[in-house]
Amino acid sequence: MIKKLIILFCVFAFVLSSCGKPEEKVDAEVVSSLNDAINATNNETKISGKYMLEITFGDSAVLYYALGNAAWDSEKGTASAAFDQTYLGVSSVAANYFENGKMISVDNGDVMELERDKDTLFSKFPYAKLPEYKSEHGNIVISESSQGKTYKIKRNDTKDLCDIVVGGDIYTIANVIKKPQPEKTQYGETECVFTVKDGKVVGCRYEFDVKLFDTPAYIPGGAHNVSESEYTLDIHVTAKVTYEKFGDDVTVLTYNAESDTSSK
Repeated sequence: MIKKLIILFCVFAFVLSSCGKPEEKVDAEVVSSLNDAINATNNETKISGKYMLEITFGDSAVLYYALGNAAWDSEKGTASAAFDQTYLGVSSVAANYFENGKMISVDNGDVMELERDKDTLFSKFPYAKLPEYKSEHGNIVISESSQGKTYKIKRNDTKDLCDIVVGGDIYTIANVIKKPQPEKTQYGETECVFTVKDGKVVGCRYEFDVKLFDTPAYIPGGAHNVSESEYTLDIHVTAKVTYEKFGDDVTVLTYNAESDTSSK
């Protein structure tokens, strides 16, 4: 299962700290400034940085956690990542290398190669383009931080963001759900925080809740009613990314069986 998750997850770490009194704004100038910064980052084809993804359930129990770094060139269709991950208490050191439609994944020294669609890969976190602000997202809370100016937004398109961040069927990750009812899945509001510096978004954080539904067990003769709430799982997703380099300063690594550090 860990090997499958390597392909679904390449994630970045970003530490956000803020200071000063937040100010709520939604005027045209603020929207234009934010979207210009988002587009400036989206227009970059070569990016590298750090990432983090954490999925918890219940009383903050960790379902999945990953921390690492990555680099990619969306124009050439190449990407590399190295990260530590933990899934249901099992930890591993992993790396991904993508080139010419092939993904090589290394997990604790075990190598797996398979075909991977470039457009699909670059539509997922952290490679995906940042989502623009739209009027239905409401107020923007602005504050200053040590990393730059932060823009906090509440979004209702969590289903789409969940697909981008998680990178696949979320029920595959939450394998405690034996007979999923994905049509009943409930998505909470997403808190999205952009950090802007020098006219570009240099960091982003997504945080949201999802309620997953299992199928209640069949009881012959209907001995008693089973509450559907007993067959749900509430998960909390936090994804952070910080972009460190753009353009010619970015180096995308290629797989080398002799030098790959994730196998050591």
